[in-house]
Amino acid sequence: MPILHGDRLVGRADLRIDRAARTLVVPHLWLERAATARDADLVRAIGLGLWRLAAWAGGDCVRIEATSPARLRAPLARLVIDQPRAKIVLKLELPAAVTPGSRPCRLVRSQGLSGTVGAAWGCGILPLAGAESPTPNDRLPTSPFPDGWYFVASTDSLRKQTLIGRAWLGPEIVAWCDDEGSVCGADAYCPHLGSHLGPETGGKVRNGRLVCPFHGFEYDATGQCVATPRAPAPKNARLKLFETQVINGLVFAWWSSVGQPPFFRLPLDRRDEEGWTAVGLRTFRLTSHPEHTAENSVDLAHFSHIHGYFDVHQQDPVTVDGAHLRSAFDFKRERSVLGSRLRFEVSVVTNVHGLGYSAVDITEHTLP
Repeated sequence: MPILHGDRLVGRADLRIDRAARTLVVPHLWLERAATARDADLVRAIGLGLWRLAAWAGGDCVRIEATSPARLRAPLARLVIDQPRAKIVLKLELPAAVTPGSRPCRLVRSQGLSGTVGAAWGCGILPLAGAESPTPNDRLPTSPFPDGWYFVASTDSLRKQTLIGRAWLGPEIVAWCDDEGSVCGADAYCPHLGSHLGPETGGKVRNGRLVCPFHGFEYDATGQCVATPRAPAPKNARLKLFETQVINGLVFAWWSSVGQPPFFRLPLDRRDEEGWTAVGLRTFRLTSHPEHTAENSVDLAHFSHIHGYFDVHQQDPVTVDGAHLRSAFDFKRERSVLGSRLRFEVSVVTNVHGLGYSAVDITEHTLP
């Protein structure tokens, strides 16, 4: 999940919910630059944002298991935030027997306390500027992208480039194929010391393994570090993987802002069906949200005004089954072909799976 401070992307957090323990678990919290006592406003924003996510999910605690850089843990561990209007104090603390830099941290909530908004550092208090109390109408933070399968790359591009790095729904990811042809998608930062693993920084694939350009750590298709140049592979060095699915030569990966496993699948690959040509790939960059294109399948009114179709009507009722939406409609269109004005009668069946994948089957009835 990306972390925004104002309009600036400052880092990311991996999240999952432990409902039994009423805890928001943060396996890894990463910032673009080191956070120190001087970054009190940023540290406060992170703590408050994580706690609000926990509250939204029905929890009352946040556990942070690892941070990059490691020294980010110290100011987070001593963070105290008071919201007098809501009578809530947020405190990120380490267990008494654990020293800063160890794991885990816990963000806990206390009721009815008051005091100065500040981040404790050493033996003093550093005031936090711009502290605001929440109002009952404050909206809780949510991910801009709902859980689902989203496009990463084509299999052709993976074969040609071997390793691909890109921004994907906020985070940076890398994708590659192992020696058996399985597609791997992973977080783009090495869990050792945070080096970027993309080809732009020297990352490469060797014998089906992703090799870190900083210290040569090698990761297999499971994300596990299996070799290093000078020592045994550390068992706790493991990439965060994104489950992938290949359909029609396109690689999709599963995204969940809270770490939820896939709860639906994309339809089967149809390239090998008799009568279909090879898949062609064209890329368009739209300044929009995938929700807007998905809405087009049920917005019949826009076909006349935007596309010039007429006699547009629903053929079958729109159905929704979990993440799958199906819409079938007919329309007519006139076009000039070789100086003649021809009318085409067309049937369309649109299948939308989440907001990351849709398939449109078009049948033209006029031409033989």
